[in-house]
Amino acid sequence: MAKAPPATFPARYYAIFVDRLRRLDVDVEALLRSARIASAALYGTDGLLTLPQVEALVEGATERTGRSDLGFDAGRLVKLSSHDILGYAIISSPTLDYALRLAARHYRLITPTFSMRYTRDVRHAEITLRPVLSMRPETLRFHLEAVTVSLYEQLKALLGGRVPGHDASISGLAPRHRRRYLRLVPARWHFDGEAVAGVRFRLPLAVVDRPLPMFDRSALQMAEARCELLLKRATRTGLADWVSMMLREADGSLPTLNDLSRVLNLTPRTLNRRLARDGERFLDLVKRVRSERACALLRDGTVPVTQIAYQLGYRDSANFSRAFRRELGMTPSEYRRRNI
Repeated sequence: MAKAPPATFPARYYAIFVDRLRRLDVDVEALLRSARIASAALYGTDGLLTLPQVEALVEGATERTGRSDLGFDAGRLVKLSSHDILGYAIISSPTLDYALRLAARHYRLITPTFSMRYTRDVRHAEITLRPVLSMRPETLRFHLEAVTVSLYEQLKALLGGRVPGHDASISGLAPRHRRRYLRLVPARWHFDGEAVAGVRFRLPLAVVDRPLPMFDRSALQMAEARCELLLKRATRTGLADWVSMMLREADGSLPTLNDLSRVLNLTPRTLNRRLARDGERFLDLVKRVRSERACALLRDGTVPVTQIAYQLGYRDSANFSRAFRRELGMTPSEYRRRNI
């Protein structure tokens, strides 16, 4: 199987962070040298950093400042305009609902560290951020705080500061500086340091359906087209990893080949051909992710086997049981008994 190239990070966000470190009297030049980051790459128009560079930058900054809240600081510095053409598209959206769908679809353009999912039911809209890249603990904490605080600040900016009370939950984090979060009102902040890392914002539907003041149809169409092109480029290499991520993060039934093709503005045939370059097939990825989700739901112990079958797209529990037994050599019930 062809090995996907390493993840790369848009340097513009880390340039903002480095400028903040300068104001904290950090010897930035020495820090960049130790992280093997050239100023030209950091401040270039399309500069990119590798994961080892980002980890060295974050860990070096934490060591030099002795602070645990640098991710919080970084999140407050990121503006909608920091996202380049994607930020322009978000600002030009007709409603917050549209802007959030747009951001979730193109979140890979912001960072490869997390995925964003946006869903809504009859009463609430929910934004979920989950890590999708293996990072060292300090780097994960930094990005967990940065994406959380930047999301809060950008929601507030889009709504002109008129944000009602809502719940914001961060798992995998028990910050010593939680008082800083409590000043970010009217969000009600919840922390669970023992759970798997992630972020969840829950907003009333009336908020996300609110019109945005800078809606511009022609500007939005132009910006969206550019975002789609950039997304295709970002996922051209390591496409199998991206498809697997989208399958894992799907809410409810798994997206089809046609669904993911539309996101990338590709034909299903082209998407399959590019997956083949990574040594993968779409059906194999679906099978693998479906098995992972089935095992996770069975280990949870609270969801009936019949409901799991329907969630995974099977017509009935009998079909699910046969497929599961072929894959793991035991029935779903047997697997649940052994793993609870």
